[in-house]
Amino acid sequence: MNKKISQRRIIARPLKICSVVFGRPDTTIGGTESCLWFLSRELVKLGCEVHVIYDRSLDPSNSHSMIKDGVYLQGVGGSSSIRPVNILSFAGGAFKKLTDIENNVKPDIYIFHGNYSLLPISRFKRLTKSPLVYHTYTALPAEAKRYLFKTFGWSLQYFIKRGSNYLFYTLVEYIGLKYIDCIIVSSPHAVKEFSEVYEYPNTKIYTWPTGGDQCTRFIEGLSIDEIEEKIPLPKGKRLLFVGNDWHRKGMKYLLQALAEVLQSIKNVFLIIIGSPQEPFMGMAKKLGILDHIILTGQFISDEQLAYYYAACDVFVLPSSHEGWSGTVTEATCFGKPVVATPIAALPVVEEGVNGLIVPPHDSKALAHALRKILTDDMLYQKLLKGAKRRSKLYSWKHTAEKTLETYGQIIDQYG
Repeated sequence: MNKKISQRRIIARPLKICSVVFGRPDTTIGGTESCLWFLSRELVKLGCEVHVIYDRSLDPSNSHSMIKDGVYLQGVGGSSSIRPVNILSFAGGAFKKLTDIENNVKPDIYIFHGNYSLLPISRFKRLTKSPLVYHTYTALPAEAKRYLFKTFGWSLQYFIKRGSNYLFYTLVEYIGLKYIDCIIVSSPHAVKEFSEVYEYPNTKIYTWPTGGDQCTRFIEGLSIDEIEEKIPLPKGKRLLFVGNDWHRKGMKYLLQALAEVLQSIKNVFLIIIGSPQEPFMGMAKKLGILDHIILTGQFISDEQLAYYYAACDVFVLPSSHEGWSGTVTEATCFGKPVVATPIAALPVVEEGVNGLIVPPHDSKALAHALRKILTDDMLYQKLLKGAKRRSKLYSWKHTAEKTLETYGQIIDQYG
C-alpha cells in the first residue's frame, strides 16, 4: 500500500528544504512550477528555509539568484538558442548549485519536481545523506499511452514533437528513479502508474494533496456585477476551460460537445484560457461555433484568472490524462461545479456532489452532461453547494502543513 499522510501524525517542524524544478516558479504560469511556488511561500510562513534551483534559460530576466517572499531562488544553466545545449548546461549548473547548497546550507531534504529536474541527480546522490525525493504527478509512459497515438492521424507534427519529448524524458525518469529514495504523487492513480510502468514499490510512494485557493483573494468582497464590469462577457451560460496542451486536455471533444449543446441551448459560451492552437481553431470554424468561443490567451494575471473563474457557471476539463488537475482544484476553490473525465476529476470531484464525471474521448457523453447541468436548476444548485463545501479542503496553507508532515516522515525513514 502507498503511504498516506494520515497514517500517522508527524509533528510538523521547520526544515531546510532544497527543490529543483524546470522553470522559474514565481513567474511560470500554471503547472508544476506554479504549485511549487505557492507551496514554498506557505512553507516559509511555517518557519522553513526554502531554496529553489531552476533553469534560467527559460527566464526572460535571465536572473541568477534572489530572495522573493522569503524563498531563495537560484537560476542556473545557460541561455543558448539550442535546446540540447541548455539541457546539458542546466544539468551541470544544477549539480554545482546543489553541491554548494549541500556544503553551506545542509538541507534536511531535497525535492526534485518533475522529470526535467532529475538530470543532475545521479552525480549528486553520493554527496549527501539527506533524502532525495521525486515529486511528480504522473508516470510519463502512462500519460503518453492514454492519448498520444490518438493524435497521430490528426496532427502529425504534434505527435512527432511530443513523442520525442516523451522518449527522452522517460529515459531521464527511468534512470532517475534508481537514485531517489521515494516518490511523492498527488493521486491514487499515479501510485498505480508508477507501480505498473516502472515496478516501483508502493511502500516508497507517498500521496500528497495540492492546494488551489491562490487566486480567490482577488474576488473577496466583490459582487458578480462588479466582477463582470472588470471582464465584460456576453450574457448567457458560461463554460470555462483552462489549459495549454489542448490535445491531451480533450479540446477536440469539448468543441464537438459544444456544437451539439448549441443545437438545443443557444446562449452558451465557452471561455478558453490558453494560447489558440491549430487544428482546433479550424475545427471550431467548421463546426460554426466561433461566435460562442471567447479566447483570452495564455498570459493573463492571477487577478484576471480569478475573475473568469468567478464569472463562469461550469468548469469543464475532458482530459485524456492528468496527474493532478490544478485547474479542477482551483475551480472547486471558487465553488464552481465541474464536468470532467475521471482521471482529471478524481479525487477532487465526486459524481453528483460537486460535479459530473464523463468518460474520456466521448463528446456525446460530454454534451449530455453539459445539457443536464445547464438545464436542471435543482441539480445545478446541489452541485454548487457541494463545490462550496468541498473548497475548504484545498487551501495551500492546509497543503503546506500536510507537506511538512510528509517530509518529516520521509526524513525519519530515509535520512
